[in-house]
Amino acid sequence: SFCSVQGAFDLVPANNTAAVTVTVGAGNYHEIIYVNGKSNVTLQGQDRNGTVISGTNNNNLNPSTRGRALFGVDSVNNLTIRNLTIRNLTPQGGSQAEALRLQSCDRCVVRDATIISLQDTLLWAGRIYATNVLIQGNVDFIWGTGAAYFVNSEIRTIGRAGYIVQ
Repeated sequence: SFCSVQGAFDLVPANNTAAVTVTVGAGNYHEIIYVNGKSNVTLQGQDRNGTVISGTNNNNLNPSTRGRALFGVDSVNNLTIRNLTIRNLTPQGGSQAEALRLQSCDRCVVRDATIISLQDTLLWAGRIYATNVLIQGNVDFIWGTGAAYFVNSEIRTIGRAGYIVQ
């Protein structure tokens, strides 16, 4: 048992090879999460709409692409995020604010999840598979490099209209 999702990730050894599942019960988790070099991990929420990771993080608070995401991931393989909601609460006009940043993410999966922010909801780079995902945002809110494959997913513009993909 941990007091935060970050605390559970911190216990996973760097470059681990054994499969690890972090199970998060229903509730609201107000935190910023950063994961680096933790492979073979599944983050499993108890309920897609009832397990919510939320908070405010953006380029004005942490001025770098790496630091401004609510949930940021670097240099991982075989990461699965499923059955939860990730929501960056930065208001419209509050600057760039990714909800989920996956960079150098190889063979990563996002499934049965809702990802919400306004500007720059997703920044993905690597080989990433998304299935049954609701992505909400505005102002070029899906961007990155690599290959992202979306199946049975919905991309929804909220608030003001803007470009979807950069």
